[in-house]
Amino acid sequence: ERLDALFDAASNDLRAGELAKAQLAAEHGIAVAASRRDAVYQWKFRLLRCEVLLYSSRAEEVLNQLRDNVPPGPEFAALAARKTLLEARAISLLGRADEADARFSAAHQAAEAARAEDVLVDVETMQGVLLMRRQHYDEAELALRAALTRVRALHSAYSEAGVQVNLGLSRLLRLRYDDAIPYFEKAAALAGPQSRTLYSVARINLAMCFSNLGEHDRALEIHLQSVAQNERSGAKYYLQLSLGEAGHTYMMKGDPKAAVPYLDRALSLASETNNARAAAIWTGNLSECYSELRDWQSAASFNQE
Repeated sequence: ERLDALFDAASNDLRAGELAKAQLAAEHGIAVAASRRDAVYQWKFRLLRCEVLLYSSRAEEVLNQLRDNVPPGPEFAALAARKTLLEARAISLLGRADEADARFSAAHQAAEAARAEDVLVDVETMQGVLLMRRQHYDEAELALRAALTRVRALHSAYSEAGVQVNLGLSRLLRLRYDDAIPYFEKAAALAGPQSRTLYSVARINLAMCFSNLGEHDRALEIHLQSVAQNERSGAKYYLQLSLGEAGHTYMMKGDPKAAVPYLDRALSLASETNNARAAAIWTGNLSECYSELRDWQSAASFNQE
C-alpha cells in the first residue's frame, strides 16, 4: 500500500462527508506508516484524524490527541503549523476566544516560516470567520481576500470553495442576500456534489438567501436535501444547521406545525455539541412556533430556556 495513495483516499472520504470511513482510513494510515517508521506520514494521518474529529465537534478529544510535539526538522515544519491550526480550531469550538486568537496567530507565523501556503489559506479563512462573528466585516473581508489570492495560486478548487462560502456569508450576515448568492453558487460549483459537506454548506447558505428573498419553496427543497446528506455523513454541526434552517423556512412559509420537529432536532444536536448560540436561536424559533399554535405553556417554556 502506498502511503500517499492512502492519504489521498482518506482526505477524499473527509471531503465527501464520509466521516466514519475517513476516520478508519486515517487510523489505518497511522498503523501502516508506523510499521514503516515513516514519521512524516504518521503525523499527516494523525492530523487528518483530528480534522475528522473536529467535523463531529469532538474538540476535547482533538486537544488530547495533539499533546505530543511534532518532531523538529524542515520536513515537519508545515505539519507543525497545521497542528497549531487544528489546536486553534478546537479551542475556538470550546468557546475560549482569546486563547484561540493567540493560537491562530501562532499558526499563521508558523505557516509563513514553513512557506506552507495551504495552511495559510486555512488560517486566514478561519480568522475571517472569527472576525465576521464579531461583526468586524471590513477586517474579515481583508483576511478572506488574502486567502482567496493564495488559494487561486494553489489551484485548489475545494479550498477556494471554502473561501467563497465565507465571502458569501459575510454578505448574508449583513442581509445583502442578492450580493451573497453568486458566492454560494460559485462555492457549490467548485466543491461539487462529491465534496458533500462543503457543497451542503454552500447550498444551505444559498437556501437561506432564497428564503429571505421570499422564495420559500426553492429554499426548502435545498434544506431538505442538505438534511438528508448530513444525516448520512454524521457531520453533526452541519446537520443541526440544515435542520434548524429547514424549520425556520417552514416558519417563514407560515407552517409552524411542520417547523417544530426540525427545530426540536436542531436544538437537541446544538445542546449535544455545546453550541449555546445555535441552541438559543432554535429555542427562540420554537417559542415563536408555539405562540403561533397558541400553545402558550410551551411557548413560555422555550422563551425562558
